Amino acid sequence: MMNSFCQRKMLALLIMLSLLFVSTTESLAIVSINNDEKTAEQQMRIIEKVAPSNSINDDVRETNTELIADGYSSEITIPKDGDEKIKLNDGEGGALEFGLPENTDGVDGIKTANGTVIYKCNDDVSVGVQPLTEKAGDEQIDSVRVLITISDITAPHEYSFNFNLKDGERLVTAKEYMGPEYDTGEAYVINAKGEIESVIDPAWAKDANGNSVKTHYEVRGNSLIQIVEFNENTAFPVVADPTAWQITKCAGAISLLISSTIFTVAKIAKIKKYIKALGGIKKSSSRLIGVIKKAQAIAKRNRTSTVRVLRSTKFSRELWRGAGATLANFGASVLGVDTVIDKCSF
Repeated sequence: MMNSFCQRKMLALLIMLSLLFVSTTESLAIVSINNDEKTAEQQMRIIEKVAPSNSINDDVRETNTELIADGYSSEITIPKDGDEKIKLNDGEGGALEFGLPENTDGVDGIKTANGTVIYKCNDDVSVGVQPLTEKAGDEQIDSVRVLITISDITAPHEYSFNFNLKDGERLVTAKEYMGPEYDTGEAYVINAKGEIESVIDPAWAKDANGNSVKTHYEVRGNSLIQIVEFNENTAFPVVADPTAWQITKCAGAISLLISSTIFTVAKIAKIKKYIKALGGIKKSSSRLIGVIKKAQAIAKRNRTSTVRVLRSTKFSRELWRGAGATLANFGASVLGVDTVIDKCSF
């Protein structure tokens, strides 16, 4: 039988080994965390080089499970668990929810110094998420930008975003909604009445040299698929992006004209044509807000109403000077509707 001296010696050795194990384990965990944070910062710098943004919302509070950005009119929730949904909530019953690509399954998001949340999926792909508050004209738009960083030709070409849709809602491409000849490259969530509730801006992708890489959306059920057409001649890494936002009052007023019955089919076709030429619903609404703001200044100077400036030939030359034919034609098509003037005035 072991004597008491040997027992004490053995116990001391076991305690020392236990402490050493705990210390080593904690050290390895710290090294792992530090390496993960370092990798996330590296991925963020790649994104900033290819697609810099000065619109990242830094008003973010953090919980154990998510990061919540308080925007101008919407709250944006970004999950720390890559299996969970991104949420945009306008506080008035309007909500947009969608998941990240399946590459992020089981991956934790890490918030970087500039507010980008990075999910490092594997050596080929990482996903970054940015809550944005940007200006379109004088209209503040809260949106969420998802940035896929593709590091190697062996990476997938397709990235799927599954949307949680309410009864009657549908996910459609602009090609389907507007018609092939008026395709803006956007995608929309529409309600049972056919009205646009949320917009996903046109897809884009750029390589390491800043050159565009072909990319587009497809809709399969409730999933939006971004397809990125890189090849053996592409300079990696490639950064690809969908940006989603809930419809704003001006953009909503314009989009309602497309699904309304107040215009003839021919006039609606013209409006669609101008929206496409101006670069989509967001750019169309921001340009229109600029025109109305100019009309307000002219009205104040001439002691008249904004509506009179917008609809009178007396002020048309000054109002549309430098605007370009497309914007002038778009304005002529939609500014006859009082709701558009009201919703696009600030």
